[in-house]
Amino acid sequence: MSPQINDKPTISIFGSAARPENWLTFYERLGVNDVTFEVIFVGPNSPNYVLPNNLIYIKSNVKPAQCFEIGARRASGSLLMWTADDSLFVTPNPLDKLYQTYLGCDDDNVLIIKAQ
Repeated sequence: MSPQINDKPTISIFGSAARPENWLTFYERLGVNDVTFEVIFVGPNSPNYVLPNNLIYIKSNVKPAQCFEIGARRASGSLLMWTADDSLFVTPNPLDKLYQTYLGCDDDNVLIIKAQ
């Protein structure tokens, strides 16, 4: 059975991250969404500021691929999205739009990628 939008899943966004100076901008560009989300950044450089409650930092000095693995294992959401800490979202409510696309696929094992 496919999920419905009112189920409000949590999307876990995770990635290898070495640029804490980008993290708040990344977070702010996610905007306001109906779906809940968490961001998990894993990397060697700690931020020198307080993170929002749903932005989690895990310190690790391993290679980027291993950081992705750590982030994926820490994720608590029912949907996963990998990213990099220098990515920026350019449309409003990107996670709601992503979730609507997921619902339209009617397949629990879908991988959504849009290349330009």
